[in-house]
Amino acid sequence: MTSGKVKKAYWKICDRVSNIPEYKLVFIFMLVSIAFWSSISGYLKIQRYHTDEWVYLQKAYSIKNGFGINSIYGIEGLGAEIERYIYSILIAPACLIKNISLRFRAIALINAISLSSSAIPVYLLSKEMLLGKKKRLLSVIIALTMPYMNYCASFMSEVVFIPIGLWIIYLNYMLIQFKNFTFKKNIQRSVILVFFIVLAWYTKNTGRVFIYIEILVGILAFIYNRIREIKEKLFRYMFIMMCIIVIISAIVFVILTYIGTNSFIQTTRVFLLKYLFTTNSMSPLYADATLYVVISFILAFCIIPIVYCLTSFKSFNLLEKLFLIWLIFLTIMLLQGVIRLSYIRYYNSYNGYNEGFSQIWFRYISILYMPILIIFFKAADLRKESSLKETIVLSLFMVIFWMTVLIFYKGAQAENAATYSMLYWVRYYGNDVDIHIIKILFSLIIACIIGGLIYVFANCPYRITKLFLLFWIPIQIFNNIESHKTIVSENSLTDTSIVELREYVLNHKNETFLLIDIDNGNNNSQSMWRGDAYLDTKNIIRYYPTKHYSADYPCDLNSFYSEYAPDMDITKVKYVILCSELTPQDLSVLTEKNIGNGQWYNLYELNIVGHLPVVQKVGE
Repeated sequence: MTSGKVKKAYWKICDRVSNIPEYKLVFIFMLVSIAFWSSISGYLKIQRYHTDEWVYLQKAYSIKNGFGINSIYGIEGLGAEIERYIYSILIAPACLIKNISLRFRAIALINAISLSSSAIPVYLLSKEMLLGKKKRLLSVIIALTMPYMNYCASFMSEVVFIPIGLWIIYLNYMLIQFKNFTFKKNIQRSVILVFFIVLAWYTKNTGRVFIYIEILVGILAFIYNRIREIKEKLFRYMFIMMCIIVIISAIVFVILTYIGTNSFIQTTRVFLLKYLFTTNSMSPLYADATLYVVISFILAFCIIPIVYCLTSFKSFNLLEKLFLIWLIFLTIMLLQGVIRLSYIRYYNSYNGYNEGFSQIWFRYISILYMPILIIFFKAADLRKESSLKETIVLSLFMVIFWMTVLIFYKGAQAENAATYSMLYWVRYYGNDVDIHIIKILFSLIIACIIGGLIYVFANCPYRITKLFLLFWIPIQIFNNIESHKTIVSENSLTDTSIVELREYVLNHKNETFLLIDIDNGNNNSQSMWRGDAYLDTKNIIRYYPTKHYSADYPCDLNSFYSEYAPDMDITKVKYVILCSELTPQDLSVLTEKNIGNGQWYNLYELNIVGHLPVVQKVGE
């Protein structure tokens, strides 16, 4: 086929596509997304990448079996009161499927439908921002190919929280424009917004941040009502002052945290940060977390949209400025949660940063990506073009930026992401290096890059959208590959025999099982890996002898329970589930079952009902 025929066929296809209504194209994109993500995620299994997966699955099975929506038994610290129901309710119907493989494929399909629905609020927001047709459809395509779509292969509440969060952001943008709509329309949108906020609250703990944001929306609406007739110049000065205050506060915060002064700790104790400081010795580590989170946030968002939106602030109309300020406050609140999580969960060892920072960006702040990109597209529409020389300068800064990304940031979900950070490498291995000098050095590098980008964007705006996508698309493809490899890798999967064991227990609901473990302790994560939550059924009696009493091994379970737990009815026990650290001393009194025997638990059938074995620790 000649090149002329190829071009003719290409333009013919373009003409046909251009004649298709936008809403139909969005629907087609969603169907393709559902088919793609459900097909590559249909082989998901029980995973250990996120401990929360156990909670959501356990709740879903609890709902299906009629045990109640809030049944988490025997796991300290996780708390059955955690208001995270929506995702479990969503996947509960799939749990009715008896075949495990088909059940997980059904869950993957539900996940794909839910996450793909995020294209709707993204499209509506881009339409309200008055983007052109190409950029509206581009926004939809980006939303359906973001690395967070890999959560289709998991059992995480982000599957529901991301589309809900995007709906809340869109509805808030509409409410900011309340003067442009009738009272009835605003009431309708307010009711819908409240509905989505309630869903967010009961989907993920992070959803509570929207309650605080709505207070901010009211304040912004009041400001808008007061200043709409005042010169816009004054409002711009207000925004600049707010930015200065935030920046100065952040600098003072980091400096005081490094110093670890008691006065600062006592002052912040009455605010949201009060539980972040336990001893002065931990204060520098909190500063490390703050520095790492802020740098990673800038890099994860490719720097470009954030800087470009801020430098284009004066080009926006008043409503768009209010929305951008609202989005900035939402970003600050979500980042504070990330810093808090990073500090609390990973203060024991920098080695923990591998797991901590590898899951932050497309889990905790994923709802920010599309709104920021849409505002970026809007800013690009408002800016003028520039010369070839200026474009070359801009490209040079982009290359420097991506070189920095390769140093600091490898993959959004890769388990070993932090090991590719030079900052982490020096901190963990470079004992002979003054870490404070290294921190200052890398902070200056980032500051120079940001300063250079601000200068270029302010003075030579080119066709920034195409240039940005040229660099951004390869990184997104890379992130998707890394994310998917991590989520579905065999190394991140928990022993699937737990599923078989649970199925066996549920299929013998008239029999009594006794689960014996050495100690549940305070190691909640370890108990989640073992599947404690997954083995939450009414016909399982669970007990941890060494947690309540000092049990010597070998331990005669019959004598032990008659002495220390006389109220426990063990006369009907037909099956014993032992943790892998315990083994029967005499196999003649029971029969080992070949169902569910895996890494964490082993199932035995008693030859005499109610007659328990003598157990000992493995290796003794």
